[in-house]
Order: sequence, then structure tokens, then C-alpha cells
Amino acid sequence: MIQELKFNRVYLFEPMLTQAESKFISLQGISIISENENGERKVHQKTLFYMPHCPIMLYNNVIKSNWDTGQYTKLAIIGNSFETYDLNSMGTSLGDKCPFIQSALTQGIVTETLFVDFEPLSHAFNNTALIQFKSFK
Repeated sequence: MIQELKFNRVYLFEPMLTQAESKFISLQGISIISENENGERKVHQKTLFYMPHCPIMLYNNVIKSNWDTGQYTKLAIIGNSFETYDLNSMGTSLGDKCPFIQSALTQGIVTETLFVDFEPLSHAFNNTALIQFKSFK
């Protein structure tokens, strides 16, 4: 898949990897990020973040870390729908907790493509979307 998508480098952060999993992943040419960056990774080229069912603050931190430099336009995220988070904020302001997600939604720079439900586990992957930001091509 790495070759098919033409990624030069692939990085992974997963705090619960076993030693065997780490070894296997490394043998696949994937670099393991050893320190928890809390989603605050700056990008310099087109970057896909695979983050299904992560806490909303991690998504916000990814955008925040790339906002001032305009590098957010190089981000794509596979994760929970931001629009669904906005609709389900249950009377609290999404902007209070996640101002960068709220700004992106308000400014209309977010494009979401929802994934088709995976039967029979549609409950496990509901609201999963490819989230892109204007100018990400």
C-alpha cells in the first residue's frame, strides 16, 4: 500500500505496540514515533493522518500545529466526521473545546467524504470520513 500510494515515508504512533508488532512494522519500512506528540506534528508535505476514533482534541491539535504556517492545506485525515462532532456538541460550543476545528468548519475549508458503513461492524466505523482542507490535492 505504501508503494501504491507513493508515500516517501510512513510514520506510526501507537502507544500500545508490543515488541513483536514494533519489529514487524519496522520491517515494513514504517518509522515508529516513540514520543507521544499529542497530535502536534507539523507537516511540510502532503500528509495523511489515519486517526479513526481518536479524541477530538487530537484532531484539533493536528490542525493547530499547522494553522499559522498555512500547512493545514497539506493535511488529510481519516477519522471521525468533524461535522458530526459539531452537530453532536450537545449544547456546548465546539469552539470552546476545539477552536481550530470550529474555525475550519466556519470558514468552509473542510471537505468530508463519509466512508460507506462496513457491515456487519457498521457501529464500529460509523462517522468515519476522509477529511480534507481546501488546497489539499
